[in-house]
Amino acid sequence: IWLQWAVRQLCEADIMMISGERVNEYSYLPLEDETGGHKGRVKTLPKWPTHGKIEFRNYSLRHRLNLEYAIRTINLCIEPGQKIGIIGRTGAGKSSLFKGILRFVNRSCVDGEILIDDVDINHITLNHLRSHLSVIPQQPILFSGTLRYNLDPFHHYSDEQCWMALEDAQLKQFVSNHSAGLLMAIGESVKP
Repeated sequence: IWLQWAVRQLCEADIMMISGERVNEYSYLPLEDETGGHKGRVKTLPKWPTHGKIEFRNYSLRHRLNLEYAIRTINLCIEPGQKIGIIGRTGAGKSSLFKGILRFVNRSCVDGEILIDDVDINHITLNHLRSHLSVIPQQPILFSGTLRYNLDPFHHYSDEQCWMALEDAQLKQFVSNHSAGLLMAIGESVKP
């Protein structure tokens, strides 16, 4: 029994050390360049985007300078309101498209341009760009807190608008039946 306890404690200590190392590594990461390498030409457009047209022009992306391109010279125009599916095998570059749109990749690793409503995304500040786009990831992430917080973490929308979003997702009745409603606890380990 003592041996099992000691082994378990060693494993837990190892896991905690790895977590601590990761936090330490993140603290030394360089800050993202808000301007995307276009100092002096970056802007915040108050009513951008208005339509939702997304255009890739001769766009290529690699994750680091020493790696092969994940996306090679694509030209694609997605019209406002158009629904498309992006399919492909693992490693084909599906997620890389979204990393490019959100500017998660260093500008030196990108060729070509992405335009949203005819504006080059490199001419938009990172904060403005990312706060105006939404991506639904392959693996959903729930933050510990309330359903309301997960729907609108920056408190930009009214409760009524949150209820409308739940109705669109066909979840309004489920949430309405819960005693806490929008304030129900949400998270990885929360039981319904």
